[in-house]
Amino acid sequence: MWVQATTRRPLSDGTRVSPTRSQTLNTTGSSTAPPNATVRTMSSSCTEVAGRSGSNPARNTVSPSRSGPIDRASAPARKPLAVMCLPSFNLVHEPVHELVHEPRVGTSHHRRRHWGRSSLWTQARRQLHVLSYSFRQLRYLKFFTNGEGALSASATGVESPAILGGEALRQADYPSWPVWNDRERTLLSASLEAGGWWQGDGSVARDFANAFAAYHSATFGLAFTNGTHTLEAALVACGVGEGDEVIVPGMTFVASASAVLAVNATPVLVDVDPDSLCIDPEAAAAAVTDRTRAIVAVHVAGAAADLDALTELCARHDLRLIEDCAHAHGTFWRGRGVGSWGDFGSFSMQRSKLMTAGEGGVLICNDEDLRDQAWNYADCGRARDEWFYHHPTYGSNMRMTEFQGAVLTAQLERFPEQNATRNANAVALNKALSEIEGLRPQKRDERMDSQGNYCFVFHYDADAFAGMPLHVFERALGAEGVPMGVSYPSLNELAVFRTANFAPRMRTMAPRIDYSAVRLPVAEHASRSTVWLQHRILLAERDDGP
Repeated sequence: MWVQATTRRPLSDGTRVSPTRSQTLNTTGSSTAPPNATVRTMSSSCTEVAGRSGSNPARNTVSPSRSGPIDRASAPARKPLAVMCLPSFNLVHEPVHELVHEPRVGTSHHRRRHWGRSSLWTQARRQLHVLSYSFRQLRYLKFFTNGEGALSASATGVESPAILGGEALRQADYPSWPVWNDRERTLLSASLEAGGWWQGDGSVARDFANAFAAYHSATFGLAFTNGTHTLEAALVACGVGEGDEVIVPGMTFVASASAVLAVNATPVLVDVDPDSLCIDPEAAAAAVTDRTRAIVAVHVAGAAADLDALTELCARHDLRLIEDCAHAHGTFWRGRGVGSWGDFGSFSMQRSKLMTAGEGGVLICNDEDLRDQAWNYADCGRARDEWFYHHPTYGSNMRMTEFQGAVLTAQLERFPEQNATRNANAVALNKALSEIEGLRPQKRDERMDSQGNYCFVFHYDADAFAGMPLHVFERALGAEGVPMGVSYPSLNELAVFRTANFAPRMRTMAPRIDYSAVRLPVAEHASRSTVWLQHRILLAERDDGP
């Protein structure tokens, strides 16, 4: 099998040349190119705009495996990563020579990338160019996968990707996370000196939760220990318990389902939309039974689930809708914040999230009685405005501390600007990657006004990359300096469900499901074919021209 290849160095006269061993890759062992192979030159009269400097820190990247040293003396000089063609401001590849089969000439990867000039280009362009060219390099440079998914290169004259010992495309690190400054320090110090430290004697955490709820178009906000407890309290407030079923999508963190187990109810796992990765409303509708009490709608990576369809479905069957917004700070659907459409919206403030105090959670809602029921459960079963040692219901301690509230107050103050930056950069990156054969960005529903982008997610088609396995592709991106996340496994493939290891949470009266027999083909495929990039890349700055 012959794999398309390239050098990153044009011929001096721009003419075509005969294929040589240093320009071709033959996985069958032959040293000659196929007779119909040609070398074509892509060139343009362009001004160079992107270079590299500094060192490449190992922090937050996947450590590459290297096949051996590169002979720098004989290697061609490395060219800039991008070029700006004047005066049209259309970004194209730097000149490359591409060894292809004749039938592949003119395929979609030759299309120019059109980037319009606007006020949004004041931030993160150069970094996104580097990221996009990382993908391009993996598409074009000569390497192949062996039967075990390893990479190898056959040509000393062809520059190798970083995973094979070449120089990483990205030398400077992306912005670090979490972001904080003296504002957090000042508010922490004030809480320390005030001496309240917990919500019983302070108001910082409570005030933050209410401010966050208002930002997301809700009336009430409750400050919790974490985003798992917010889900559990929401289910309790909605009256979900033993013998009940709750519909949960397969593509999510385990907490979306384990919270259901925590109240002795049964999570019913359903498949997801193949483009957005959020719960499939048709699959949810098909799973409704007379035992169903609620649906958990997870906004995966900040992409909103179809809230119009889900609210209609819940209204039709008299079900509760709990929005799991752990990824969706700043996601708005038709003018309203996610979390305000259902009975509850659950947010996580864990360290990797878009706002963080290390740990923490916020539960938002618009119904006062639901608010009181949820808080009673989180506040040791106390009743609102009753004597301190009056405990009319069962509850636990799920209260956020004042220190977490102080940090999150500062985080909320800068969040709108961060959200706008991430959103704009994600839109630009979506457009760029959609032009690369084999890469398909997560669907962005037109009804979303903005997307929080907990991660930047795209679908990966190994067939477009000579069969390269996803884990090798991810390692290669990490080696180029791209901060990598990782996809969730489908819930039905987790050991806790395969072995039904639920005790003591689920009792004998609860309906039983043989999860080992559950198949969620879309979620299972997505867990093996999606790439998740850390959201901090979307905070990088873009300059506005050469």
